[in-house]
Amino acid sequence: MKSNLSMQRLCPRRFGPFIGVAIVGLTTLPAWLSEASTAERRPVIRITWTDTGVYVGQRPKHLDDHNRFMFQPFAGAVTPLKADVPRAGQILIPMPDNDRLPKTQQQWDRFRVQLEQGLSARLERGLSQGVTDFEIRTVENINITGGYWAPWQQARVVQFGQTFLEALGNVREPLARRGPVEIRGLVGSNGGFLATESIARLGTSPLDHLTIVDGRAYVDRTLSTARIMQGKLTLVNTGGDAWALTDMVAHHGGAKALKGADPRIHVIYLDPQGWNFPAGAHIAAMTMDRNRPVVAKEFLGNGYSEPVKTTIGNVRDFLLSGEPPEQLNGVSLQMQISEASFAPDSSGQSRALKDALLKPRSGNDALAWPAGEAKP
Repeated sequence: MKSNLSMQRLCPRRFGPFIGVAIVGLTTLPAWLSEASTAERRPVIRITWTDTGVYVGQRPKHLDDHNRFMFQPFAGAVTPLKADVPRAGQILIPMPDNDRLPKTQQQWDRFRVQLEQGLSARLERGLSQGVTDFEIRTVENINITGGYWAPWQQARVVQFGQTFLEALGNVREPLARRGPVEIRGLVGSNGGFLATESIARLGTSPLDHLTIVDGRAYVDRTLSTARIMQGKLTLVNTGGDAWALTDMVAHHGGAKALKGADPRIHVIYLDPQGWNFPAGAHIAAMTMDRNRPVVAKEFLGNGYSEPVKTTIGNVRDFLLSGEPPEQLNGVSLQMQISEASFAPDSSGQSRALKDALLKPRSGNDALAWPAGEAKP
């Protein structure tokens, strides 16, 4: 199935169905282009908010001493998702640990003011150095064994996210006096829960667009977020993601249902090359090697666009900026499904999970690498 947009008049090179994605909603093109036309001498200030969800493995140092790392450039295991963001444009926002986390509304209000002041200072400093491209990374103080399954810890994460987004919105208003401002969000895993719960509770959003990758966000709250953001929302599902509840957008069926409820939402399915065991490709668009080949397609509501073979790096850049990714070798590939497309598993659980994620292999929404290309 092809996009209903004409792309030849936009670009001499054929980029595939992602052209259509970029034009309709993944970037607010009409809004910021028209604004820029009235302020041609002022460069667009581009801010990307990123959140990769819970931390895995050793606890990051910046969570043990959040005051030391707050508003600093990225350090340790935190690396920019935007490859071209200089250190002066990197702003780290680690969540305080539970002992230092605000407890009362008055304390949360003070924390919000602290965030506003710190963000404003760092942004102004970067702008004074000629930086117009920023990435702000929030780091959740939560992991799989330390609170992920605890409602009270998730509630603290949401309060942290809500306070951050409120501060970001308050910072945006005075920043806009310097020139046009574009703020995009790219969040994954539990970051999707943080984002949708926070925006739904605030009833407003400082973001021009939000992309959720394999998000552990519930369908109803994500739909509320989409309506608040006037449909400027993209959902990314990955073959090889971890198991997800059927009422979460990380479940491809849940994401497709949201597309039906609000056609403005974009739903993209990624299948990275290789044996993607369950959870092995979790938030691949954010964390996997940029050079890894991947097949991507968009769910259009009544079928899929033609699959595009590209790279993780191209997809990531697209999600960060809205620029369409180039296809690998300039061609689209029709994928074939075979028994060899699935990782062997003596218990059958891997096969069952992938079937649940991709739907029946003979169905229109099935996608996997051909047997000859299964391993990278």
